[in-house]
Amino acid sequence: YSRYGKPSELEEYTIKAQVFQKEAMRAMVEAYRKNKYKSSGILIYRLNAGWPSLCYHLYDYYLRPNGAFYGVQQACEPLHIQYSYDDNSVFVVNSLYREFKNLKVSARVVNFDMTEKYSNTVIMDIEPDGNKPAFVIPPIEGLSNVYFLKLTLESSSGELKSSNFYWITSKSWNFSTHQNCFQELVLKSKH
Repeated sequence: YSRYGKPSELEEYTIKAQVFQKEAMRAMVEAYRKNKYKSSGILIYRLNAGWPSLCYHLYDYYLRPNGAFYGVQQACEPLHIQYSYDDNSVFVVNSLYREFKNLKVSARVVNFDMTEKYSNTVIMDIEPDGNKPAFVIPPIEGLSNVYFLKLTLESSSGELKSSNFYWITSKSWNFSTHQNCFQELVLKSKH
């Protein structure tokens, strides 16, 4: 519940599960892309679900894309700006075989009440088929339990090339709490 709040009904749980899956799969692919040519790859356990379920697939039982699909799609854009959870860095990843010069990399951190807590902009170049850190977001005082990070990547002419948005929490995450909530909601929906 650390990011989206405790769901009160099963439908709300499934919606929040889709958002969580989008973030989780995007983070996995972005971590790989940050370390491309140093990492051997990633494995997505199931492309599609063999039965109706909520997680570990990109397409559901009825072959409809879910949140995870859109997270992977976003993380795989050819020229991409991303946040790295492991070291708070902002990276630019270029999968195209051309160089980009004078890219404007911007980051903005806002609290849950939308007060700005940090912003930074740098100009950088990225080589063909490369990845490069732009900067590290420093520790920030006075953040709310849930805060937001907006990243943008623009060309020298101001054309938006990539943008990314992250919900980040300063709380630790406990998987068993989420499992217990799901079981409670399933029982509640049967009555």
